Amino acid sequence: MKKTIIFSFLCLLMSSLAIGRTADPVKWDFSVKKINNTTYEVNLIATIEEPYHIYSQTTSTQASTPTSVRWEENRKVKLKGKLREIGELKTEYIEIINATLAYYEDKVSFVQVVKVKGNLPVTLRGKINYTACKDEQCLPEKTVEFKHEILSALEGK
Repeated sequence: MKKTIIFSFLCLLMSSLAIGRTADPVKWDFSVKKINNTTYEVNLIATIEEPYHIYSQTTSTQASTPTSVRWEENRKVKLKGKLREIGELKTEYIEIINATLAYYEDKVSFVQVVKVKGNLPVTLRGKINYTACKDEQCLPEKTVEFKHEILSALEGK
């Protein structure tokens, strides 16, 4: 009897701990594609578990947190142009707050072109800030740090 009570208590404790921890439904991958001898395309790829979505960097801040990428300063790297999004963008107008939400399900790539000054390798570092949501429930805002190296002039070939 005593063993059964202890076992039941441990099961209850473990299940409550599992409920308290929410696994991140967004997995991030990174790749680099060479454009020419000094220019590279950096891809920050989000794979999003169903039924979750993450917001576009252009979504209204009235309703949620847009995805953002902050690059760590590096004298050997210059960002060229704006961060682009490649994926199937979905939008939804929310009348009560008079705002349009723009979001991605399944997969989206955030793409930044960079120009490298000097010799390789070059280390790119930064942070991605996003919120994963489903229906009318969002997980806490999350920041993921990344570090990716451009190793050689043959990168992406």
